[in-house]
Amino acid sequence: MRPRILVLLVLLALSTPLALWSAARGIGARQATLVTNPADFRAFYCASRVMLAGGDPYRTEPLRTCERAAARDYGLAMLDGLVLPAPLPPFALVLLAPIAALPFTVASPLWLALSVMLFSVGALLLTKLTKFPFYASVATLGGAVAYVSVPLGQVVPLVVALLCGAALALRRERFALAGALVALTAIEPHLGLPAALALFACERRTRVALAAAAAALAAVSVAALGIATCRDYLLVVLPLHALSQVDDFGIQFGLTALLRSLGATPHDALLYGGLSYAAAVAGGIAVAGALARRTRDAAFLALVPPAFAVVGGTFLHLAQVGVAIPALVLLLASGAPAGRLRALAFAALVALSIPWRSVADAPPFAAVLWPHPSPPRPVGALPAGPDTYAETTEIAFRRAGGYGSNGGSTLEELALKLPTWGALLAFAALAAGLAFRGRRKAAPS
Repeated sequence: MRPRILVLLVLLALSTPLALWSAARGIGARQATLVTNPADFRAFYCASRVMLAGGDPYRTEPLRTCERAAARDYGLAMLDGLVLPAPLPPFALVLLAPIAALPFTVASPLWLALSVMLFSVGALLLTKLTKFPFYASVATLGGAVAYVSVPLGQVVPLVVALLCGAALALRRERFALAGALVALTAIEPHLGLPAALALFACERRTRVALAAAAAALAAVSVAALGIATCRDYLLVVLPLHALSQVDDFGIQFGLTALLRSLGATPHDALLYGGLSYAAAVAGGIAVAGALARRTRDAAFLALVPPAFAVVGGTFLHLAQVGVAIPALVLLLASGAPAGRLRALAFAALVALSIPWRSVADAPPFAAVLWPHPSPPRPVGALPAGPDTYAETTEIAFRRAGGYGSNGGSTLEELALKLPTWGALLAFAALAAGLAFRGRRKAAPS
């Protein structure tokens, strides 16, 4: 049996019984589960369910009421007053509708199984792209993508699979498919937009498919929620979401949170984080185009810009950093880095593949690093009217101490992020250096 098939079967063999066990336990509502009742998926599920009922999925109510009911299905009690926003674009909530129509005790384990399958598909596609062994793809993606995203119920495994699929389609000159797949990565807007811009700018044969797919997704969004809600999602919800965790340096990896932890005002931190994102995306597109021409491999157009986009930025979780891994693996597989540069690329890949911050929260490290966590505080009345956005309520909840704290200092948090940041910067420098290598020599004097 081929190793990749064996690894895939092992993954499915582990996830399927866990999902079925979770469903059985959830139906009885007797026991809380961890991996199979993820908080982020609960928010996505409820937002899609609110949309199906004709409500606004971006408001505090009835989103919070649904989340509390879904938690109770597993014997959990959410923190009093807490609401978890669901900042997915409207079309993503439409895609989730078939799952949201199911009872939560069925939908949650189903999402677990789908997440493992999507992770496996991403690993298979990365193997086809790079010719690296399948177990190597699983190992490199396993930490930053599976270990971080699956327990949270995040959509990053889907984004990674779409990006790898688009890269493979570009290499095989299936431009319509590549454009459609990249358009779907807008399920995470700040990750999908750089790839879409790169394809539009550097590969004209994808433009029709990109435009058609974007128009279709926009039409679906407007049909589901109306023009006003779609407009507010872009102009109100996304800026509020960037602001919602500006003070939470523990879980944020963007430049905004770093600047805020060093004393910048929220406005300045968001401003410079946004500027860094724009500069990184522009640089990523330029580097991707140059690498595609130099290596004659258009796959770089899909993978490199999102990888650059997670260097800096305004809102960035560790799960989203995982989108940089396929680009780094592809760079290594191209054979472009040689000698010491290749050793540096491998070191960056190892550093990027280990979710240092998440490992620090796991036993036994958490007891050593955070020996005196502060418990969540009871939070009084919070804004929860029909016109209140979920992000506004979560900001008030966070500022009132509702989440508590692990007690980590800025220096400790910074130390845990340095390997990840160093790996991202090393990748960006390597990619740029290899993309534009020899230009000065070739230029006329």
